[in-house]
Amino acid sequence: MRSLFLILSLALVSAAFAQPPQTSEIPDPKKLAAIEGTVLNSVSGEVLRRVNLSLRPTMSGTAQMGPMPPVSPYAATTDAAGKFRIERIEPGTYTLSAERQGFVRQQYNARGNSSIGTPLNIAASVEMKELNFKLIPQAIITGRVLDDEGEPLAGVGLEVSRSVRSRGKQTMMPSGGGQTNDTGEFRIANLSPGRYWLSASVRSNANFFGDGAPRNSSDKPQEAYVTTYFPASTDEAGARPVDLVAGQTLASIDIRMKKETVYRVRGKVSAPPPVKNLRVILTSREATQFRSMYGNNSGIVKEDGSFEVAQVAPGTYYLVAALAQGMIRSVGRTPIDVARENIDNVVIPYFSGITVSGTIRIDGEIPDNQKISFETMRLQFSPMEGGGFNFPGAVATAEATFKLENAGPEKYRIFFNGLPPGFWLKSISDGARDILDAGLDLSSGASAPIEVVLAPGVGVLNGVVQDSKQQPAAGVMVSLLPDPMKDYRYDLTRNVPTDQSGKFNLSNLPPGDYKVYAWENFDFANALDPESLKAYETRAKKITIKPNSQEQLTLTSIPLPGN
Repeated sequence: MRSLFLILSLALVSAAFAQPPQTSEIPDPKKLAAIEGTVLNSVSGEVLRRVNLSLRPTMSGTAQMGPMPPVSPYAATTDAAGKFRIERIEPGTYTLSAERQGFVRQQYNARGNSSIGTPLNIAASVEMKELNFKLIPQAIITGRVLDDEGEPLAGVGLEVSRSVRSRGKQTMMPSGGGQTNDTGEFRIANLSPGRYWLSASVRSNANFFGDGAPRNSSDKPQEAYVTTYFPASTDEAGARPVDLVAGQTLASIDIRMKKETVYRVRGKVSAPPPVKNLRVILTSREATQFRSMYGNNSGIVKEDGSFEVAQVAPGTYYLVAALAQGMIRSVGRTPIDVARENIDNVVIPYFSGITVSGTIRIDGEIPDNQKISFETMRLQFSPMEGGGFNFPGAVATAEATFKLENAGPEKYRIFFNGLPPGFWLKSISDGARDILDAGLDLSSGASAPIEVVLAPGVGVLNGVVQDSKQQPAAGVMVSLLPDPMKDYRYDLTRNVPTDQSGKFNLSNLPPGDYKVYAWENFDFANALDPESLKAYETRAKKITIKPNSQEQLTLTSIPLPGN
């Protein structure tokens, strides 16, 4: 339920590493390649046995949202000397990843605390030898969660977060977590080196399906434990970060939970009775806040539509009515501000399910040797405000039509999946206006039919990245971003790492103006934030992609401070 985090992750992973479907052609044995090397502990330098490696084909530099096609990777395990060998590899570009208990799962030659490594461009009949894979030992945080009297608290949710910039503001992005045992102790493993913030929350996301918080039997505000940051702060400003190095176990990190005055919210969902299978959930209205795994207040909706949400900390929220049966989806919401008193008589408008229909149109000539299959195309709807509980989608028919049923009363960003090779997304409109940038607003009900327009004529960008000594820079992340930057237009965004020779390729690029960056230490959350990018604008190169053009660039890598 971390929608913004999910969106950013999809943009990075799918744009940089979309995997092509495998073919059924029989490869020429004379063209098959092999790789071999050794896996080492990045800290001690000792060889590592029983490391599982996988080599997966990539199609770097294309735009693809949604689930990737299945692929069967090549696999190997290191021997007693830490060595591995993978044979009978078809020529192509691959990512090599390794995992072993006690170490961070990562890709070959990953830089900094990024899990994204250097792709290997493997030519026909080549034997690539002496690949040294330096695997990073995991960092671990252990400690206890205590109440205000120093007693241990069991079943408390723990979350480790990194500080990132989103829309010009610093905010926390969840990066892992755990839960206290019966003695109030916790252990959070599989952490990469870096700086983290640790928080604890008494309620977990399981409360959505179970009981809500205890009711307030009086009309007076109560005190309750609220999300507390290490060591004992109720807000991010008073949180103390912890710095982890590879292989470190940071022990005795105790959090003393704090109580604050909390309030209750009562109201009614305007659904026709009897109301069944509905819950109400509070979600933050902060546009920069990533969804947390813990601490979402919720309440049960009775058959007459009434509800109560208890123990609400002061803040600005959306009060969302959600169907708690099958796939969770919103059926209504309203904004509320919780400050110094309990709130009564809130009304959440109810929508039984909104239908969105439309068509797909090709604006231009289709090449004679290309057949367009509309059935492989999909529209994905992502809530723009307050975080979403599901991401509804619609698959197109052979007749280039689509229909989405049971959408919630949200404002949605629409992503288009399954673009045919050589085509780009030109526009999405609801008849009167372009909604590709602005989004589709269903908060008041159904919209006019939607038209999606695709156009042929894409560009290609090839290049090489050099370091400060003008040597090829392997594993550097090349980011191509629209100029000016457009929030959430991931169809215009590409992120691809350079191969072992410092080369990169970006294909299927929509025509337009772009800026290109080459990051040494890639942090996708910070490197895609418009405000953060201002500090590096002079290091970017501007380029215009024209229909059917092929461009070349030589870039110099940019050191990006990690957080």
